[in-house]
Formats: sequence, C-alpha cells, structure tokens
Amino acid sequence: MPRVDIPHTCYHIISRSVSLVDLFRDNSDFRIYLARLQRVKQESDFKVLCYCLMSTHVHLCLETGDGCKLSKIMHRLNTYYAGYYNAKYSINGPIFRNRYQSIFVDKDSYLLRLSRYIHLNPVSAGIVSFPDDYKWSSFKCYIDRSLGDGLIDLQSIAGYFTSPAEYNRFVVSGIRTPDDPFKEVICNNYMGSRQFVANINRRLCMLGLR
Repeated sequence: MPRVDIPHTCYHIISRSVSLVDLFRDNSDFRIYLARLQRVKQESDFKVLCYCLMSTHVHLCLETGDGCKLSKIMHRLNTYYAGYYNAKYSINGPIFRNRYQSIFVDKDSYLLRLSRYIHLNPVSAGIVSFPDDYKWSSFKCYIDRSLGDGLIDLQSIAGYFTSPAEYNRFVVSGIRTPDDPFKEVICNNYMGSRQFVANINRRLCMLGLR
C-alpha cells in the first residue's frame, strides 16, 4: 500500500532497525531520540499519545492534525536520529528499515487496547516484570502525572479512566490475560472494524488518494 496521510487520524507507527541492530546503545541515545520527537512535535501539528522505545524497534501512537503529514514527521525524526547515531558510532548506512509500518487506528474501539499493548512491550519481551519498571516508555507519565514533560498528550487515553491507578490496573491486567490487538488488524493497515476501514477509504477518495 502506498504512503497515505490523512489529517486528524490516529496511527500506530513501528520503526524497526536494519538487521536487528541496536538502535539505542546507552541512555543518552534514548534521550536524544525523545528530545528530537519533542522538537518535531513542537514545530508540527500532531499529538503523541504513547510510545515505547525498544532496542531494535520503536512504537509510537500519533494523531495527526492539519499542518503536517505523517511521512514528514517520520522523515524528520528518523533522518535526524540516524545522522546522530552514525556520527556518534562512526558508522555509515541506514539504521532503520526503509519503510516504517503505519496502521490506521480506530480510536473509539482500539486506542486503549493499543496503549496497553505498547506499554507492555518490555514485559512481553522479558525485559521487566511490570511496565513501570521500564524507563523508556510513556507509561509512567500516565500513572504519575507529575512526570509529564509536555511530550505526551494524555487526555485521549487518560480521559477514559477515573484515576491513574485505574489505568495502571487496566494495563497490568494485560499481563495476566494477554491481549494482542494486532491479531485483529485488517489487511496489515487497519486496526478497526470493517465500517472503520470503509470510512478511511471514503476519506482517501475525498482527498484524491484513491
């Protein structure tokens, strides 16, 4: 499927490294990536709903606005980080696979499940026992609002819960009862119902992208 960008749309983005290369070799690498994401966000029109940085891949849940295409956001983010990484470690060539994966997400039906899946990635990988033990995800911002740094737009997810503790229980419940929303992805591109897919395709037609 060719790249398509629709304003006011929620996406799940997965950027993977080339040949399972470690994208982050030390803590400063994680910080540089997040700092660049925040810079791009400040200069563009999109929301970061949640994220998780793993050694060989990155999960981002973004919602676009009016002013910037997803492809531009990801190009600015990944190109900058690749340049930083190559200069720091004196290597040449790409560190990300050529095509990041982008999936349209039905916020009403799948956003909460997706956020749980993303925040549980380090647990599923056996890196930590609980999501709050992992430093490089947005989970702690949701369970302790004082840690918010302006990068994460909490309300789209937190608004469904009466307290941070309730969201914590929701996410941790996924450890006991695993829930993989990717098993329900349609055509590798849509996390939503058949009606959601039809609505997306209708919007694409209206924008002249179909």
